[in-house]
Amino acid sequence: MFSKSILAVTLPLLASSAIAGPCVRKYTVKAGDTCDKISAEQSVSTYQLAAINAGYIDELCHNLAIDDTICIGYENEDCDQTYVVKDGDTCSAITANHGIDMTLLLANNPQINDNCTNIYNGEVLNVCKDVIVPPTPDGKPVEITPPANATPASLGTPANTNTQQDNNQQDDDNDDHDDDESLPFCDEL
Repeated sequence: MFSKSILAVTLPLLASSAIAGPCVRKYTVKAGDTCDKISAEQSVSTYQLAAINAGYIDELCHNLAIDDTICIGYENEDCDQTYVVKDGDTCSAITANHGIDMTLLLANNPQINDNCTNIYNGEVLNVCKDVIVPPTPDGKPVEITPPANATPASLGTPANTNTQQDNNQQDDDNDDHDDDESLPFCDEL
C-alpha cells in the first residue's frame, strides 16, 4: 500500500519534468536573426530557446527561417530574467550582480561547464532566482555550440597554474633536506 502511494505521488512529478506545458511566448523570425540575438531581444536564455526548439533549430542555429514562428517560453517553465554575457564577465561576477549562487546559475544554464570557462560574449543566461529549465524531448540537456565568431567572455588564468612551490619541488623521495626538523614531535605538543 505504501509503495503504491509513493508511486502515485512520484509519477506526476516525473511526468511534469519531461512534458512541457503549452507555449506562452512566441516569436516570428526576422531577417538577420540569430539565436543569441532573439534571446537577448526577447529576454529568453540561449539554453531555453535551444531546449524548447530542440529538433527544430539545429545545434549551430543555422536553420532559422524568416517568418517561422518559434516558441520561446512554456507555461511554468519560462524565465524572462536574463543577462547578456559581456567581455570580461565571470560566473562569479554574474552571480554576485544578480543575487544568485553558482549552483543556481549552473542549474538554470546546463550548457555552462562546472568551471564556467565556456561562457561567451553575447550568450544569454537565465538569472532567475528559482530553477526554471524547460524540459527537452529526450530529457537530456541540449548541446549548444557557440557561434563561429564567438569570443570567450573571460580569458582568466587556468585553475591549476605553476606556483613557486611547484617550481622548487623535485619529485625525488630520497631528499634528506626536508623541512621536518622544525616540526615538533608528537610528545612535545
